Amino acid sequence: MDDDTGVTTESHATRAKGDDELTLVFGALALGAAASAWSIFFLGISFPVLYAVGLVALGAAGWYTYSKREKLNEMCCMMIGMFFGGVPAMAFGAIYSLQTGDYVWSIIIATAIGYAAGVAFGRLGGPLGRMEGVMAAPMGGFMGGMLGFMARPFDTQLFAMFFMLVMLALFAEMAWVVHKLGKKHDCC
Repeated sequence: MDDDTGVTTESHATRAKGDDELTLVFGALALGAAASAWSIFFLGISFPVLYAVGLVALGAAGWYTYSKREKLNEMCCMMIGMFFGGVPAMAFGAIYSLQTGDYVWSIIIATAIGYAAGVAFGRLGGPLGRMEGVMAAPMGGFMGGMLGFMARPFDTQLFAMFFMLVMLALFAEMAWVVHKLGKKHDCC
């Protein structure tokens, strides 16, 4: 609808749909936090649960980001490429090396996962966004592999719970940033 100034405003139904999508993403992340905390407290560390929670978080934040791609500018999409290249690589590397103690394979596999996610989401920002995703993948893979390997001699239950909560908070923050920047009408 147009107001007295002739500026088109966003309808209530469109705003509600965007807020409903964000609520769905935050609900999935909260469910993941509850599942990982329950698993760690009552079952000990269940690595399949941690992998599943990580994939649900990646899927929820990734779906929401991809659904808002047309409203985001190039700089935001470059940050998305860096985020989705580095954070999944770091998460998988840390969990895999914590589980197996294999430092080298955790780095290799985590870097490959980060590279795939970074390229897929970095494409939203063009060649620079893709490059950000490609550069963040080895950084996240190396950091995650080292982090999980170094935490093995210590309290792994506490580390796993803290690490999953940090990862879920990062995915929630990325969804919030996309939500806020996706509302602007001056983006490319």
